[in-house]
Amino acid sequence: MQSEQILDLLSLFSYSSSIFDSDDIVRGWFSCEIPALSGSRPINLLDTFQGRAMVRDVLGRIERGEFS
Repeated sequence: MQSEQILDLLSLFSYSSSIFDSDDIVRGWFSCEIPALSGSRPINLLDTFQGRAMVRDVLGRIERGEFS
């Protein structure tokens, strides 16, 4: 079970790195309050599958250029 969570986290970080061109930007984004996450910081949502899914969804919207 833990290995699945670790693989999901690695997948999420890899996905975020493909969207943002800089590891510094990735780290900053995960630490910022994101309005699309009701003001939550992505880093605080990574401990559950549902939280990671929410973060992944927001990253997908950024990738597609949907900023609303």
